[in-house]
Amino acid sequence: MQRTPNLFGGQLEDLDRRRKARQQHDSETLERLAIRAGLDPKTAALLAMNLAPSHKTEWTFVMISPEQNAAVVQWLAEHSKRPQKAVLLWSILFTAMRSDTGEILRSRGELAERIGEKPENLSRIMTELASINAIVRRKEGRRTRYFMNPNIATHIPTPEQRAAARDAAGPLLVLMQGGKDRNAAPPARSPSQGL
Repeated sequence: MQRTPNLFGGQLEDLDRRRKARQQHDSETLERLAIRAGLDPKTAALLAMNLAPSHKTEWTFVMISPEQNAAVVQWLAEHSKRPQKAVLLWSILFTAMRSDTGEILRSRGELAERIGEKPENLSRIMTELASINAIVRRKEGRRTRYFMNPNIATHIPTPEQRAAARDAAGPLLVLMQGGKDRNAAPPARSPSQGL
């Protein structure tokens, strides 16, 4: 618990911070219990979100690396089996993410409806996005949860929390061209290969 000095030499407790930490803990507990009780995971997440402390600020935008976004869009345009729908889905995922965790809260059916695609094809596009680590897939029993990769896009408020999320999410997106990393140094030539 953080205490700050006051004018009279004593310490003041940051009660608001303590209250928000308790609300966050209670929210996460509620979500786990609701799922264990058989509630639909999406409904459980929305229920928990109502209990979670508000992280609202006047800044309502998602932080995203322009280079990473361009790399995802370019990869989808060049390699997706449904490039137009895939790029459209990528843009819509930013409106469907939980602002404090990056979890995608819309169901497969809802997302499919929004892009005018069949649910099974939407799953294939999500698999493509996960294959390049643009989104992170977490399997929990029979349930799969999707999150925006915090290396690419995030609402996480502090640099420390963003660093922890990046470490947990895995490596940044690496585009491959012809089976080779575009950023890799060329292989060294042996003297016998000549110039």
